[in-house]
Amino acid sequence: MSNSNVPAVSAPSWKTEFDDRIKMFSEVCKIDESIVRSKLSDYGADGNSSISLDMLDSEETLPMSELFSMFVDSGLTKKGNLRLAVSHLRGKSQIGTLHSTTSEEPTIASALEKVFTANRPKNDWSDEELLKIYDQDSVEVAEILRKRTHGRPCIVFNRDNSVNAEISLKLIKLAKRQATHTNFMVEGKLVSVFRAGEFLAKPLDESPLFPGVALIEGICPQSNTDWNGVSQKARTIVHLHVRKIETAALTKKAMQGICKEARKLSETEFCDEYQEATLLYQQLEDQGNLPALKILSNETKSEKSGKVDTGFGNKNTPSAYFLG
Repeated sequence: MSNSNVPAVSAPSWKTEFDDRIKMFSEVCKIDESIVRSKLSDYGADGNSSISLDMLDSEETLPMSELFSMFVDSGLTKKGNLRLAVSHLRGKSQIGTLHSTTSEEPTIASALEKVFTANRPKNDWSDEELLKIYDQDSVEVAEILRKRTHGRPCIVFNRDNSVNAEISLKLIKLAKRQATHTNFMVEGKLVSVFRAGEFLAKPLDESPLFPGVALIEGICPQSNTDWNGVSQKARTIVHLHVRKIETAALTKKAMQGICKEARKLSETEFCDEYQEATLLYQQLEDQGNLPALKILSNETKSEKSGKVDTGFGNKNTPSAYFLG
């Protein structure tokens, strides 16, 4: 009787992953695979259950010190080889090339990569990995980078306030070894370099009705008007109408009426309603002199006093702030 219709029994996915890691680790360390398996088996990672794979994943269950004892102190490999090979053992280099015959491979690989990354202590992350999540909310990341670079300038921002990872990585490596400067030449232009934890002060949306007053969640606190959903062009036209066209002081009710029109009418209809301000807008646009309606946080006026609010009474607050 033929057994051709009996499906072949395949190894569990964890077993395939475990074997692949051991193979790659052995090759990079230049150690016979059987010796690696024997050493890990004596430690507890014998490959007989998925627990062995969990053990390889965790720095707590299989710390670097144990790996050094097994393979470096015993004379089986060199330190550099082990440090290079450990990423294969942990599965960090295998993500994205997992065995799969389904169309879901990229999705599964991506999900696993996120899980592994999230569970790794950030102190173990590379500089490049840290920069990918470096922002104003990542206090821990800023502290780690600050320690690695000895508090030296190393972060460069792009024009959109995102991190220039390529230049920043170069400066981070440099800052680990020697002093760096607060300026650096990028593509022929001199740019500012910040210490880890320092960030550019983000410009805030300015009230179209009150210069120097920032919108809070899109709302002007002085006129109690809501500018969410109103285009930048319409906001600018309101600003020009109030500052350049309308000579009389407007009541709060009148300001609220203008805002209501800006929210209700289409941009074209609103321009038709405020033709003088629209004409002035077009003239300033042609000259490249349109008001930005943006202010830095250290230029924001207090709602009550109208004075500039510098944050902590510091009159020389720079256009950057420190995190941590």
